[in-house]
Amino acid sequence: MRRAYPLTLLSLLAAVFALNATVDLAGTRGGGEIESLATRQRRDDILVSEVELDQRAWLRGRLHAACPDVLIAGSSTIGGLTEAMLGNGSTLNAWLTGPTIEDYEATLTLLGDVRCVPKQIVIGVDPWLLDRTQRNERWRTLYWELVRYRGARVGARELAGPAVLAWATLKERLSFVSTLESARWALQRARAAKPATSPAPHLVAPPVERACAAAASELRVRFADGHFIGCPQFALDAAGVENVANAYTRGDPHGVVACEELDDELLTRLREIVRRHRARGSRVVLLTPPYHPLTYQALDAVPAVHARLAALDRALAELAPGADFLALRDPARAGCEATEFNDSHHARPSCLEKVARVVTGAAALRP
Repeated sequence: MRRAYPLTLLSLLAAVFALNATVDLAGTRGGGEIESLATRQRRDDILVSEVELDQRAWLRGRLHAACPDVLIAGSSTIGGLTEAMLGNGSTLNAWLTGPTIEDYEATLTLLGDVRCVPKQIVIGVDPWLLDRTQRNERWRTLYWELVRYRGARVGARELAGPAVLAWATLKERLSFVSTLESARWALQRARAAKPATSPAPHLVAPPVERACAAAASELRVRFADGHFIGCPQFALDAAGVENVANAYTRGDPHGVVACEELDDELLTRLREIVRRHRARGSRVVLLTPPYHPLTYQALDAVPAVHARLAALDRALAELAPGADFLALRDPARAGCEATEFNDSHHARPSCLEKVARVVTGAAALRP
């Protein structure tokens, strides 16, 4: 009996680890494969996967394939901006799930590696970017690029970094939250009579609707210009969008309500990123993406949140000489309505087209 208990526990942990590694919520598995696919991705090719992609590896591959005129760096909140919307030459939407300052720093190294100087850099600044309590380690794919950005000599501390990140991955693979989300994914596949494992990420030809129609769960889709879409059968209806928008401040999924103050160190690092892009010859645009009107109103009604976001806007407006600041968190500033959102903070193409018109306009909006 004493021997059976540890064996049962180890078996359970192994099963949990295997499930979470398969779903890979953080998108850190198969980086080499994703980078190769991204390098080979042609203009009409669409990268699809039923599990998370290592988006940092995808970015590395796309930058090795070609240097864009416009580079967009941000989260999924501006991940729907397309080359066609901006119309300023070739565009690469380098949005990432959960981007951090480390990602933006490492991206500078990636650009230097391929001697790429985009004419314009659009940096999305979500409220949680400068909140240290909302940090994650998805940037670990770009660990060595970050080391080179910092100009650090590779010593014991740098060599120990991968071990620390591997430990973080192990914890993520065994966490309750990851296991819950992975179980939901497995249940979706079971209901659709699909095998418990999904096909490896792969390139498909258009139209993307064909791939969506065959999907048992929400696809991760990445077009050659970097933008993504959601499969329509998994989208919320109007009532569902309104419910999510209204619940945002209560659930506080990004810690916007709980955050007490901006992190001065992160702001300083963002200022340095802007300075380096400007020094390389790129025009920089800082953009605060729009919220659903109901979500924005709820956030603005919390005095502490209102004051903190106003402070963030002032800091961004003064961040660096020569950088434009587009304050679009209030959806009315871009002309976006409630019907133009997929949820509380992801705009639909019609709203993003309005955002793109502001980005490409001559004058910056000030708060």
